[in-house]
Amino acid sequence: MVVGAFLFTVNPRMPYWLWTAFIGASLGIILTVCEPGKSDQEYSLKTYVTDMRKSISFIFHSKQLLWISFFFFIADIFAESYWDVFSQAHLKLTGLDPSVFGIIFAVCAGVNAVGSYYVDNVEKMLGEKRSLYVIIVVEVVVFGVMAYCSNGFGLIFLLIIFSTNRRFAWLLREYYSNRHIPSEKRAGILSGISFLYNGLFGGAVVIWLFGFSVDILGGRTTLVISSLFVLAMGFFLLQMRYKSY
Repeated sequence: MVVGAFLFTVNPRMPYWLWTAFIGASLGIILTVCEPGKSDQEYSLKTYVTDMRKSISFIFHSKQLLWISFFFFIADIFAESYWDVFSQAHLKLTGLDPSVFGIIFAVCAGVNAVGSYYVDNVEKMLGEKRSLYVIIVVEVVVFGVMAYCSNGFGLIFLLIIFSTNRRFAWLLREYYSNRHIPSEKRAGILSGISFLYNGLFGGAVVIWLFGFSVDILGGRTTLVISSLFVLAMGFFLLQMRYKSY
């Protein structure tokens, strides 16, 4: 994170090229991932596609798992879009020098690491329903405040809350998802969820639209739209799940 910030001051394109290189290098490892266990069957591209198709089919045939996957997609994809597309530009707009961005993100990561230790206790204290409402409410409020924040230190404080809420959501997504996945299929189904989230809908559609909106409508308007969309869809999904309570 720190190195990326300094590279940005040399040339804004350099961190992205470096990121691309690391992602490309990781593909060699990702393509070898398969279900754990002993097997004499050779793992080919065909079996990978077959396993992915079966995993995605399992997700869509499990109402509980499908709801959890869709809820956390809504709860995080706009946050992911902001973080990837606009967070650094937003910090720069407040007058902060790009050389400190890596330090800011490292601090956020450190707070997340400490906060992760207490996620289980917080979830048990709040319960599932309140925990999910907290995730949506915090994101909606932070997006709304960030839209009108022009102070660098104020934005840093908001980013710490923002990233901590995302970490809380990530850990709960894994926890709630695993309750509905057979252990012997866990790796494949979690990969299927990741494929739907990052590949099919997230990276290919929503993140691109977020960046396009920032270019056309501006960052403030995009954040307000994101806040309203998460509010509407998040509460709709929560009402759908808990309407019988």
